[in-house]
Amino acid sequence: MKKIILLPDLGEGIEKVDVSEIPVKIGDKINNDTVIIILESDKATMEIPSEYSGTITDIFVSNDSTLSSGDRILEIETKISKTNPQKKVDEKPKKADKLVSNHNIEKNNFYKPQNKSSTKDKLIASPGVRKICRELNIDINSIISSSNDGRISRSDLYSYIRKQMDSFRPISEPLISIENELKYGDLEQVKINKIKKITGQSMLSSWTSIPQVTQFDEVDITEIEHYRNYIKKKESIKITLLPFIIKLIEKALLSYPYFNSSIIPEKETIILKKYFNIGIAVATKNGLVVPNIKNVESLNIIEVNQELRRIVDLTRNGKITPTLIAGSTFTISNQGGIGGTNFTPIVNHPQSAILGISKARWKNIIHSKTMKSSNRLIMPISLSYDHRVADGADAAAFTSFFSKLFLDKENFNLEK
Repeated sequence: MKKIILLPDLGEGIEKVDVSEIPVKIGDKINNDTVIIILESDKATMEIPSEYSGTITDIFVSNDSTLSSGDRILEIETKISKTNPQKKVDEKPKKADKLVSNHNIEKNNFYKPQNKSSTKDKLIASPGVRKICRELNIDINSIISSSNDGRISRSDLYSYIRKQMDSFRPISEPLISIENELKYGDLEQVKINKIKKITGQSMLSSWTSIPQVTQFDEVDITEIEHYRNYIKKKESIKITLLPFIIKLIEKALLSYPYFNSSIIPEKETIILKKYFNIGIAVATKNGLVVPNIKNVESLNIIEVNQELRRIVDLTRNGKITPTLIAGSTFTISNQGGIGGTNFTPIVNHPQSAILGISKARWKNIIHSKTMKSSNRLIMPISLSYDHRVADGADAAAFTSFFSKLFLDKENFNLEK
């Protein structure tokens, strides 16, 4: 049979209360002590439990509703027979402390208002404001009211949040006093050029907004280097290792698409991109620029090599266009020609990952199966990624898969 649960008399002179939260929904199976609604007044916060066990068939209230004693809360389908001595639906509810028979109110704390000791806790605020404060773990007593009656409005809350966010932003004032530094010796002031300014702002935004993690690994490039040197002499093709890396990255991203994606946190959505526009960090005299090779999946290694040489020349000669910079889905930062063992590249928003390449070195490697050693050319790699999109296991699997691609000579085919 169906039963209607009414709001009991809450006592203590409380005539009206606001609905702060409804922790149940239609179709839920509940017990006779399950909290079905959370109420807030200017004096207290109260949790109201169900009087019956059963399945919720209807809910008559919503968040931010204002209720009075006797108002309907919800309807429940219960197995209790009509002969069971329960209250009639139209019967005026009794005091809250008498509604739960055979239960000690103090012990179960069903209707006991959660009064707080501080006088500040008696601040007036809507249920919506209080709910946001709970979700963001904000102490409502820290918020300053702009009204005469002390009520905390949404604008007061948002103002407080903005101030807290401002406290985490980079300080705009100079941290170094030029006058103070002159005490120790001569100085030279160099203005930041436009490229470095834009790059710096982009990197700062990425670093502060993306929870980044870096996975370090090594790649055996011995075989592919032998092949590259062979075709340079045999075919007279001028080609570096980078075009091979770009094509193999495309293969790895095809198998691990979350590293070729963008995240929209406010929509709780990850966009998996079916195209592969690989960005290449190019050092110029004015700073770092990252053009990209569009649709790598449609190019073979020779075509990637040609396009790579073209965009690098344009970039270094200052003839790069916005079209060549926009639309990158994944970036490679190659420091192999300079040096270093490992580094931590910064993910370039809105991408989800970036691969760093360091200088390859010859190492004496002992093979686990034969226990024989041989000299191998080992290239360190560093994969930085957005931890909201992928975790450590994903990153380790990605770099491991990428490394194995260098061992398959079929992947060296220039026409693929």
